[in-house]
Order: sequence, then structure tokens, then C-alpha cells
Amino acid sequence: MKQVLVVVSVLLIAGLARAQNPPPLVTGGAVRVAVLEFKIEETPGFLVTPEIFTATMLEKIPVLFDVTALPPGERADTTYPLVLKTACTLYDDHTLDLRLTLVSRYGDTLEFSGQRLTVDQAQDQVARLLIQSVDTLTVLTEPRGALVSIDQTFIGAAPLRYFPLVRGIHVVTANFGGPRGLVADTIHFPKTRTVTLKNPLLLQKPTTAKVLFQGAEPAEIWLDGKKLGVSDQGWIEVPPGQHTFEIVSSAFGTRQVTLKVEAGRRYRVKY
Repeated sequence: MKQVLVVVSVLLIAGLARAQNPPPLVTGGAVRVAVLEFKIEETPGFLVTPEIFTATMLEKIPVLFDVTALPPGERADTTYPLVLKTACTLYDDHTLDLRLTLVSRYGDTLEFSGQRLTVDQAQDQVARLLIQSVDTLTVLTEPRGALVSIDQTFIGAAPLRYFPLVRGIHVVTANFGGPRGLVADTIHFPKTRTVTLKNPLLLQKPTTAKVLFQGAEPAEIWLDGKKLGVSDQGWIEVPPGQHTFEIVSSAFGTRQVTLKVEAGRRYRVKY
């Protein structure tokens, strides 16, 4: 019996960025997969090249994955969210023992072990394990159209439906405009399959009331010795409470109006 020991590292890239140059989560809708070269210990009388064996084991990878082989000698680092390690013993009757361990940076681990598998069965198991590592996420925003990022990688404008994502803990961010319009949610995926993010500016409770002063002549509006504005500028924001406003005009002098206002409400004053 001839044996070949094969050690495989398959790295699934789905949104975690390199420190300096974050890669996109997907390319054309496909989850990117980087594959390290298969290392095979040569056994006399049994010739299998790493390139041929790698290509054979990955033949059934679904189109969901964009597979790219890393250059020889390049090692896996912590920028890759998933590492699949495969130990394989190949027999001269073209069957093999297969052990798969898929470790996620997010804390999930998937394993498979099988003996005397055909090549076809081994291909199926590699593909199945990769498929089990991803699921689909839906991101909604209120209002629609916010710019969505996952793990600091820009994805697109909401709503996003059935987006392929690696299982684990992720940070989903929506940008409704400006630094005050940012909102984020940390999810454990796929326990959470749908995320709805709301504009934080719309959720904030109002702290002022708005008053509109209307009269035949333009006038200055004063409160507690401070000029708030002029009547023809439109709505004027004032703090909640009871106030005595002074309305000053060259046409009629000074008039006083006492008004109690509540935050978030609008009032009209005719003078």
C-alpha cells in the first residue's frame, strides 16, 4: 500500500480587511477563496503533483466561490477569516482518508472525517464544508438608501438582500450622511439573518421648540436680553418652557408675548 500525506490550507476571504489594504468581500457576487499549494511528500512509485491534486480536490467548488491559488511559499496570516486544514492519506486503489477542520476567526469550527473515500466523495466534502461556512444576510435601513459596510468594507446601498457572508460575529454599519449619521450593529451570524438599521438623527428626541412670528411689519425677536432673530427669517428655535418674547419694530415699538412651549412642537405667534 502506497501512501501520500497531503496537508491543505484553504482560506476563505469574506470581508475582513488586511490592515493596510482591505480587500472587497465579494467580486461579482462571489465569495473570494484563496488556496495554499498542496504539499505532498513524494512516495516512490506514486507520482501526484500538488497542482494536479489541488485542482482535482477543488473541481466541485460552487460558483459562489471565487477561488485563487496563493503563490508557493506564502503563509496564512490572521487577515484571513477562515482556514481549512486537510489531512489526506491516498491509497494505491485511488481511495483516500480525509480529515477536514475549518476554523473561523469568529470562533466557529467545522469538522469532517471519512475513510476510504473515492475522489468524487472527497470533492463533495471539501465543497460542502465551504458551503457550510457561509450563509446569506439581508440588511435593511430606514429610510432606504443608506451606504452599508460590513467589517469596515463597503458593500453597497440598502436594501441588501441575500448577501453571502461567513458565519461568525460581524459589525454592520449604515451611513445616512455625515459623522452623526453613522449607526452600527454587532451581529452573530447566521443567528441574525436580517438587520434593520435606522437613521440615528431621526431617533433623537428634539430638544427645542420652533416658533414662527408673523406680522404686517418685520420685527426683531428678543428673549432674556438676547436677540433670537427676525420675524421674516422663518421658524426660530427656542428652549422648552414658559417665555416672554419681546417683539421690536420701528413701526410699533416693543410688544411682549408670553408663551409656554414644549420640545418638538411648533407654534405660531401673530403680532
